[in-house]
Amino acid sequence: MSILSAIFINTTTVIAGIGWDPEIRGLLTVAVASAGLMGTVWLLLATNVGVRLGSLVALTGFFGWFTIMSLIWWLFGIGYTGQRPSWEFVETVKDPAGAEQVGLEEFINLPDPNCNNQRIFPVAKTNWQFSPPTTGCVPRAIALVLEFDGPSRSAVIAELATVDVAGIRETVETRNALYQLSDPRYLNNNELNEEVTRLINIEETKIDQLSLSNLAATAPEVIRWAAKQNYFQLTDWQLLSTVESGEANNAAAAVINNLSLFPNDPNAATPDFIILDTYQKGGKPKAKSDGVWDRVTNRITNTFRVTHPTNEVVIQSRAVLPKPQVLGQAAPIAEVDPNSQTISVLMRRNLGNLRVTPGLLSLGSGLIFAAFALTLHLRHRKEEEANEKEAASS
Repeated sequence: MSILSAIFINTTTVIAGIGWDPEIRGLLTVAVASAGLMGTVWLLLATNVGVRLGSLVALTGFFGWFTIMSLIWWLFGIGYTGQRPSWEFVETVKDPAGAEQVGLEEFINLPDPNCNNQRIFPVAKTNWQFSPPTTGCVPRAIALVLEFDGPSRSAVIAELATVDVAGIRETVETRNALYQLSDPRYLNNNELNEEVTRLINIEETKIDQLSLSNLAATAPEVIRWAAKQNYFQLTDWQLLSTVESGEANNAAAAVINNLSLFPNDPNAATPDFIILDTYQKGGKPKAKSDGVWDRVTNRITNTFRVTHPTNEVVIQSRAVLPKPQVLGQAAPIAEVDPNSQTISVLMRRNLGNLRVTPGLLSLGSGLIFAAFALTLHLRHRKEEEANEKEAASS
């Protein structure tokens, strides 16, 4: 009796959890649509050629259609698919601020990303002078921008290492002119100058903490120039731009939040951490250049490649200085804590089985369709032989 009671209680619990929308409504919709679409076709066939032959013809058509549909799912990776490719967490490596205090070389064979944490930009205030990165250290992105001497130097400096002071002042003055003198938002000359200085400092901080991945996205020629100058010692790793590393960065951010790798300040308006650079190793080889021939041959060779080399990425992040939200001002920018450690998240690509499920459906449906079609063919042959014998005997 206790077993029956437990079954009854579990059953009623399941039924109680089923709602009209979407569970019952969804089931009724599928049932009515199936009866209305497929049922009417079967009824038409059954009333014309008989129940057995009509059912056989209907099932043959159904599995033929399902074979084509699942084949489309298989080719395009849509519909009823398996697990999509994703980045899986492997481990984290923590490196304190400073030149090779612990380092990443012995763990993931990457140079130290935070050897030089001192302020570089603006040079007029810091008196910074360029020096090639020491062995085992990664150069700062803003240092490469300032030292870059390629043909597009002027454009790169204007885009990545220039503060539009006149534009900032004009914006503040234009906004201030909209307020009356009695408005608490109105700024006098001293307050206006302080606001302009504050906004200029924000822009200078953004420029100073430019990441290498951002630099690779906005000015890839600087990265290529630095590689020719042997400023990078990445061995088998390749620097990814922010455009190329979006999915991996999101997966790493989820891992960092789940593991609580950075302290959380509930009173801060800034995030707990900021993702800086992303490096990738392995995977299918990329084209050696942007030339048409290299891209075409790379696409063909990768298409017919049987094995999939292990694909790994390292996403580096650092803590952010906690800043409160000031009433009437925009949200504070995320400023990297110069004394914080760098946490590198190592992730490995799981290719998943996106097309396995529709592929099996396509093959299974094709076999069932072939079996029904063969049955119809054999039945038709028997009828023809019977008709021929009857005609011969008469």
